[in-house]
Amino acid sequence: MRRGMIALNPMAGESPSMESFCEQLRHLKNEGLLDELCVVSVVHKSYFPFSSEVYRERQGEIIKDIKQSLASGLHERIPYREIQVLEAPTSTDEDVVRTIGKWIFKKRTNFLILGVDSNQSLAHGAVGGVPSTASFLSPVPLLAINVGVSPEEEFNGPPTVLLTVDASEPPSLRALRRFAKIVAPLQPRIQLLHVLRKRKLLGPRLRPVANFDKARRVLIETSQQLQNFGIECTMDIVKEQRSVAHTIVNYAEKNNIWIAAVTSPVRDIKHRLLWGSTTHSLLGHLKCPLLVLRTS
Repeated sequence: MRRGMIALNPMAGESPSMESFCEQLRHLKNEGLLDELCVVSVVHKSYFPFSSEVYRERQGEIIKDIKQSLASGLHERIPYREIQVLEAPTSTDEDVVRTIGKWIFKKRTNFLILGVDSNQSLAHGAVGGVPSTASFLSPVPLLAINVGVSPEEEFNGPPTVLLTVDASEPPSLRALRRFAKIVAPLQPRIQLLHVLRKRKLLGPRLRPVANFDKARRVLIETSQQLQNFGIECTMDIVKEQRSVAHTIVNYAEKNNIWIAAVTSPVRDIKHRLLWGSTTHSLLGHLKCPLLVLRTS
């Protein structure tokens, strides 16, 4: 059973983007990526314009209203098993994601699924927002869906999945095994991609930059490991344009990519503040769904 957990904002049922989100998710479900869907939303008392005492008195009524709103928004657009509303200990994004993470383990979920609005600018390197936080902290693969596009726009042509590989931090065997298991039902064409980074000031000393030979060697090793899991793929190496994220976005659009996958090591807040994140930037600009997997 391939179960996905859809995490929705408590007000998501009233959003006009719900239709696009459900259409894209239904398309991927029909193609075999998922078997069953559950829905979760998280609240905190600070979200509501009344005192803690009033919130406690009305908590049952509030949760019931949120469930009804989400059910109305989902309507018959996509089948789901249940809707659950949880309460986070604080309103921080990290506590919201951790609250969802505990529910994910309880429900034996394979994916966390979030909608991302491409019209809301995500500044490179900024820390904040549940999608960005989940890309670092989700205990299971994260599938981020751009609610600003339609399936007709993205899912044209045969299924094609892009796996971006950072030669300086190549995906672990565990991540590749999970990737192969996830995409296998789509029977897609797999494209491995490495973006040769530009050498920036202090970059060679503080952040390693792989050369072409190393990138090629890592891609070949990754391809061989995927073959052991029954996945055949092709490889490509391109030079960084304005940024690594911008290069990946352009590549995905030109090659009609259905899903772009990245592997992301666990990062603490200091690391994110210092370097930012390619994954974070992709969340704000990539049109096709983004699959984020841990490297460890």
